[in-house]
Amino acid sequence: MKVGYIDCLPNLAGKYLIDSLNKEYNWQSEFTLSEKKNFSSKNIDLKSLRINDFSFTNDFFDFECIDYLLKYEKNFLSWVEDSSGFNFSYNQRIQYYYDLLKFWYQKLKKNKVDLIVSFGWPHTTGDYSLYLLSKHYFKIPFIYINPFPYFDLNLFSVNCDLHNMSLPYANKFEEIKNKNIDLPDELKSYLNTMQNEKAEKPKFTKNFLNTYEKEDINFFTRLFIDFLKLSLRGKLFNKNYIYFKKNRLELNVKNQMNNFDYIRFQITKFFKNRNNINYYNKLVQKDKNEYLKDQYVLFAAGYQPEAMSNIFQGKFENYIMILEQLDQLIPDDWYVYYKEHPAHFLKTGKGFLGRNKNYYNRIKSLKKIKFLSNDLNTYDLIDKSKFVVTSGGTIGWEALIRKKRVMVFGDIWYKNCEGVTCVENLNQINEFLKNFNINDKIDTNIAKAYALSIYKNSIKLNYDLFRDDFNYSCTKFQDDLKALSKEIFHSFKKFYN
Repeated sequence: MKVGYIDCLPNLAGKYLIDSLNKEYNWQSEFTLSEKKNFSSKNIDLKSLRINDFSFTNDFFDFECIDYLLKYEKNFLSWVEDSSGFNFSYNQRIQYYYDLLKFWYQKLKKNKVDLIVSFGWPHTTGDYSLYLLSKHYFKIPFIYINPFPYFDLNLFSVNCDLHNMSLPYANKFEEIKNKNIDLPDELKSYLNTMQNEKAEKPKFTKNFLNTYEKEDINFFTRLFIDFLKLSLRGKLFNKNYIYFKKNRLELNVKNQMNNFDYIRFQITKFFKNRNNINYYNKLVQKDKNEYLKDQYVLFAAGYQPEAMSNIFQGKFENYIMILEQLDQLIPDDWYVYYKEHPAHFLKTGKGFLGRNKNYYNRIKSLKKIKFLSNDLNTYDLIDKSKFVVTSGGTIGWEALIRKKRVMVFGDIWYKNCEGVTCVENLNQINEFLKNFNINDKIDTNIAKAYALSIYKNSIKLNYDLFRDDFNYSCTKFQDDLKALSKEIFHSFKKFYN
């Protein structure tokens, strides 16, 4: 079988996975898509696609394919990487998108494949365009490894649809939800921890935040050292493979950031993020005891720009639209508590591209919105809320475990769990509020059954291939290769046979 592979891993594990799948199942690589040098002899350079350094022939391009993808076009255009939010015009974005579609159209016509496998979410402009065209126009089977590690375990699943993340678990949940649940000890331990007062953020989230917090502390020292090193080596104006468009000129290699541009960009990020943080903190209600007196709905925002919070959420990547509807529809004596994602309080992150003063002012103008301090305990807020609202956030899962109902806008992996109301239109919000009763508690067995359905349809690895350091020759990694190859193969059979 001829296979196209997308490499989203931060290491070389993908090369070993391709070799393993070829050896075990005769999945022959027709092409690979990776940013890594010498990844394979048939590799397409993902870096080149992201900076518009690619070409296509004058062969035909059936622009009918654009119509098949209209549902996803807006999210793609908003996802294009821009260092200020104003450097990429609409016309430039749409032309770049069409050029990528033409490139992949011709590639898939010439290099016909039976399957495309992605080691992670295809979430950059170069690989997401391939996903959209191959799956929704050419109808080529597509599977990917979900990089989200469930339940603080190295537990990963394989899926075939980026916009239906609950798909692998739905049938198993329906099968077991009304049965007596016998949980594995490690799953039982996780759920017990998340239900008690000492519940904490997932490990991978804490590690992510800790890494950036350290960068915040040493930011100017590190930047000055980088500047000196690059200057002394004569590399200060060498090209830097950072994909945020630096100016309003055409996206190409010539207008790509160099190392000096990137240093300036990092300084801009730092001060813009700091300004956002300071402004948000001014909006926060200072007396924390006042929070306890209100009846409220909890809205915990996601980190933006981020794949889970943007391209996977469709129209609901726009939080203002959600908050304005809630402000109009909830009872007059309720509030919507808005809690910003902790990553937006990192000065070296990219949060300034998803937030600014205008965004917060628009929310501030709503009568029933109150801004919450980042210091407040999220789990206490869940427990005291009427219900929780999210678009792409894991907070909804944490709420279900703690017996709270959840209103979900967009897509998320737990959306098929009972206790979740998935909203697509205004009537569904009205219906939810009409039937809402604070005394209707979620059956604890429901969350257990859903957790078990994920556990049964995932694979536990020795290593987190997306975050851990490991030796490629060690026995544990070799065991992971065999197990993951087998899981990928059986998932393909499950979804497409």
